[in-house]
Amino acid sequence: MVVETNLLWAKGGDADGLCELLKLLSSFLTLWLLLFLFVYYKRKFERMKMANELLPQDTVVSSGLLWSLRSWSYAPEAILLAVCAPPFVSFEVEVSYYDLHREAYLPTSLSSDEVATVFMMFSRSFLLVRWLTFLSGLESHSSRLYANLNHLNTSTSLTLRLSLRRFPIRLLSCASALILLMLSFAMQVAERRVTRKLDEFSNCVWLVLVSMSGVGFGDLVPQSLAGRMVSTAAIVWGTLLAILLVLVVMRGSELSKSESRVDKMLELTRERRRMKQSAAFYIQAAWTAYLERLQRSQSGFSTSPLMGNEPLHADPKFCFSMRRFRALRKTLSNPDDDVQLIFKELLDSRTRLEGRLRDVEEKLDEMDAKFEHNIAAMNELLQKNLKYLKHVAS
Repeated sequence: MVVETNLLWAKGGDADGLCELLKLLSSFLTLWLLLFLFVYYKRKFERMKMANELLPQDTVVSSGLLWSLRSWSYAPEAILLAVCAPPFVSFEVEVSYYDLHREAYLPTSLSSDEVATVFMMFSRSFLLVRWLTFLSGLESHSSRLYANLNHLNTSTSLTLRLSLRRFPIRLLSCASALILLMLSFAMQVAERRVTRKLDEFSNCVWLVLVSMSGVGFGDLVPQSLAGRMVSTAAIVWGTLLAILLVLVVMRGSELSKSESRVDKMLELTRERRRMKQSAAFYIQAAWTAYLERLQRSQSGFSTSPLMGNEPLHADPKFCFSMRRFRALRKTLSNPDDDVQLIFKELLDSRTRLEGRLRDVEEKLDEMDAKFEHNIAAMNELLQKNLKYLKHVAS
C-alpha cells in the first residue's frame, strides 16, 4: 500500500490500473492474513487444551479466544487487520487546518487510500510483537512446559520485558527505526498538501527525528491536526526511549553480590589506609609538642618542668589530629558483616576441601587394599595352576 500511495502521488492523485492492481493484491493478502490468524488462535486453543489450561467442555467460543473484552482475542484483532484500501473505491476527506502565516483556517483534503495505508501500517506493525514472542523462545515446548509448571502466563508484557532484558540495545534500535519510518510517512501524508517542504520524505524524517530528540529547531513545523498528533507521538516515544536507555544503563552498571563485596573490601582498605595516615599525623603532632616543650625546658629562660602547667590538649594541631583520628577509628570500629561473611565462606570452603581430600584418600586406600587382595588371589591361583600342570606332566 505504501508503493500504491507513492504511485498515486506521482500520478497527481488519479488512480490508474497499476494502483487498482496493487489494491487488489493488498486485499488478497489481507484475506490470507485473517486466515493465518484464525489458524494461529485455533492452534493456541489446542495447546491450551493439552496444557490443561481450559476445562474439558470448553470450546473456542467459551475459552475467550474468539471474542473477549478482558484479553486480546481473534475478533478485535481481525477487525483491526481487515482494514485496507478497497479496490476501485477512492474518495477525498476534507479537513481544515490553521495556517500560521495567514492566521486563518484553510481547507485541505486527505485521500481514503492514504488514511487506509497509514492505519494498515500501524495496525500490522503489532504483528512484530507476536513474532518477538517466538524470537525470545517463549513459544518453545520446553518454555511452555516450564511456564505451566510454575503457573506463569506467557503474555505480551512478559515477552517485552524479557526481550528488553536480554538484548535491550537491538530491541530499542529496531523499534526506534521502525517508529521513525512509520511516523515520517504519516507526517508526509498529513502535511504534503499543507506545507510544501514536508512533501519530501527526507524532510519528514528530519522533523520526526528532531521531535524525538526533543530539540525542536523550528525550521519545519506541522500545521494540520494530524501532523501535530504525529509530532506529539514522536515526542512521547523519544521521552520513553530516553527513560528506557537510562534504565538499561543503570541495570548494566549494577554490581553483582560478589562485586559488591570486593568494592566494600576496597573501600575498607582505603579507610584503613586513611586511619593509619591519621594515626601517623596524630603521633607526629604529639611528638612535635613534646619536642617544643623539651626545648623550652632546656633553655635557660624557662624554669618550668617538661610538661609544664599547660596541658597537651591546648595545642590546636594536636587536638585536630586527635579528633580526626578518633572519628576515623569510630567509623571503622563497627564490625563489617560482609567481611566476616567472606572469611566464613573461605573457612567453609577450606573445610569442604579438607573433607573431600580425606574422602579421596580413604577411597585410594580402599582401592589399594582391594588391589593387593586381588593380586594375592591371582598369585595363589597361578601357583595352583602350576602345580596342576606339573602333576599332569609327570
